[in-house]
Amino acid sequence: MQLRNQELMEEFYSRNLSKYPELTIKQVTSICHTPFQLLRNCIEGDEITEVTSSKLPNVPNEEQIRNLEALVKVVLDPARELLGTPIGVNSGYRSPAVNGATAGSSKTSQHMTGQAADIRALDKVKLFKIIRDKLPFDQLIWEDGQTGGATVPGWIHVSYRNDSKNRGQVLRINKSGVTVPLPKVY
Repeated sequence: MQLRNQELMEEFYSRNLSKYPELTIKQVTSICHTPFQLLRNCIEGDEITEVTSSKLPNVPNEEQIRNLEALVKVVLDPARELLGTPIGVNSGYRSPAVNGATAGSSKTSQHMTGQAADIRALDKVKLFKIIRDKLPFDQLIWEDGQTGGATVPGWIHVSYRNDSKNRGQVLRINKSGVTVPLPKVY
């Protein structure tokens, strides 16, 4: 299975090589949870963070890659264009093993299907509003995390379903992991 997934990553890399010749297959398999960095959203100055220091398997299959491509094409790239500044991806695809080892993650997380990303930008409030008001999404979650709160999210979770069954659900999750109302200002 791991070999087949490696082949899929190499195929994805070769399809996108002409767009991003500076990237290597090693980069594709070692950073950003997924092949996100092959898509414009994660390059051109965006900070790329290492997925995990663990040795857990974390390579998406064909369907998960299609979901990731749709998320980037329909939500992340347009959000970046509208925002006018880079968007960083904290977390994209997570294998069930990686998801299980990620503190606070849901057992039904859309990260495991390649339909979700946790993102950040210099102006997270503006990014949140852009996605909420101008783009299709399944879930948009204002995550307080350890650094955010009622005035600024710690990060933003956004998901997109490629099957046109997007709920447009907007939530806020506080530092305790409890769903609470968004501040009226937003």
